Amino acid sequence: MYQIKTTHRFDLWFDALKDRSAKARIQMRIDRAESGHFGDCEPVGNGVSEMRIHIGAGYRVYFKRSGTEIIILLVGGDKSTQANDIKTALNLAQELRIKNEYIRITQLGFGRASQDGRRHVAIFGCMF
Repeated sequence: MYQIKTTHRFDLWFDALKDRSAKARIQMRIDRAESGHFGDCEPVGNGVSEMRIHIGAGYRVYFKRSGTEIIILLVGGDKSTQANDIKTALNLAQELRIKNEYIRITQLGFGRASQDGRRHVAIFGCMF
């Protein structure tokens, strides 16, 4: 059993879908993925996979597994926006990886404490 999490970008896309039958089918696929049944999926790189929903415009949901219990729905789209959606999903996955690494490091107590007591860590030359 997986826990499903979504990005704000995915939520905006899903909420904006006007085709109610397509929206219901997409939700059904997400529900099945929550149970571990992913159906027609293909990896697109760097741990991101494309869930293909064969209805209407050929909808796609891009997701990443985080550990063994969490699935993060990154972005959605259809066949016409596929190339751009894959780039966006890969970028979002990279941002999540960096944020998760930052959280892990700060939870371990590394990093420097600022005057306000919070810890900051430099990752790839950027301060968070």
